[in-house]
Amino acid sequence: MKLKANIKYIWHKLWWNYNLLLYHSCLDEQLKQKLKSKADYHEDRLKAILRSW
Repeated sequence: MKLKANIKYIWHKLWWNYNLLLYHSCLDEQLKQKLKSKADYHEDRLKAILRSW
């Protein structure tokens, strides 16, 4: 179970960082909102995983 949580944590951390990187380099406001929303989703999943440990 710990291995599964570690994999989930790494997965969401990767996508959170990726979406934030794109968000900060994006010029289109509509796309920027979409990227921020995705980053927020992955951040919420990260927090949930950390609470479960």
